[in-house]
This record gives sequence, structure tokens and C-alpha cells, in this order.
Amino acid sequence: MNRLKKNSPANRIAADKLGIDFKDVQTFLQERKILTQIERICESGNIATEIISNMLNYARKDNVRTNVDLGLLMEKTLHIAMNDQNFK
Repeated sequence: MNRLKKNSPANRIAADKLGIDFKDVQTFLQERKILTQIERICESGNIATEIISNMLNYARKDNVRTNVDLGLLMEKTLHIAMNDQNFK
């Protein structure tokens, strides 16, 4: 995202090579709400990563009883349930 947002020297040089103004690129991205869509894609990827990580942690459990923090378990369960609703 920084490559799209920051008016860095590298961005200005690349834009100059193409004969465009980097501010115009930023305006276009904002007008078309492209940055918002990219942020949503990143958030969805992070949610999917967390869900998969939680599923793998559950699947890898041995048949050994262990003490667990019920509060943390409930928090993770609710988080997974909330994320499931976000995907629908």
C-alpha cells in the first residue's frame, strides 16, 4: 500500500518516466476507491490467515487433555464466528 500512497522519490521518478503526475495517480486511485478495495482484500487475507491458523491449532491437538484458558477459548470461538458472518 505504501507504494501507492506515499509521494516518495521512487514513485515520483517512476511517474516521471511514464510522463504522468503521481498526484494524478493518487487522485485516480481515490476516485475509483481502489485503495479501499485493496485494504479490504488485505483485511480478508488476514482474517483467512487467522481462521486457518486457529483451525490448524485445533486439528493438531493430540488426544491428551490439557488445561485451557476458557476466556481465551471463548474469545477465539466468537472471533471465528464473527469472521464467518463477515464472509457471508
